[in-house]
Amino acid sequence: MPPLRSIVLIALVAVVPVGAVAYLATRPVPARPSAAVPGALPVELHCIVRGMHCEGCVAAITSKVTKIEGVSACTVTLAAETADIDIADRTRAVELQSQITDAVTGLGYTIEWPAK
Repeated sequence: MPPLRSIVLIALVAVVPVGAVAYLATRPVPARPSAAVPGALPVELHCIVRGMHCEGCVAAITSKVTKIEGVSACTVTLAAETADIDIADRTRAVELQSQITDAVTGLGYTIEWPAK
């Protein structure tokens, strides 16, 4: 009789289609409801992120950035090496830009903000 570990692995492979695993790994993270100050103006920040090589990198950056309080959404594009980050309050843009830079560089990537 084969070891129990082999039987479980075969059962998982037979039950979970490969496409479902790929979908779960690459699906976008839903944005949190914004805790914006009433009357505050939202803004979208654009930056260049260097060092990404796969969708896992995209997912790691998206997950880390969307956990920052004040960030309502983050869209990272691997092919263009860019990130578009929606923040709820324009007055916190400089503070959040610094927090985003720390988060992305902490993951091992390089981030560049375009000159205004």
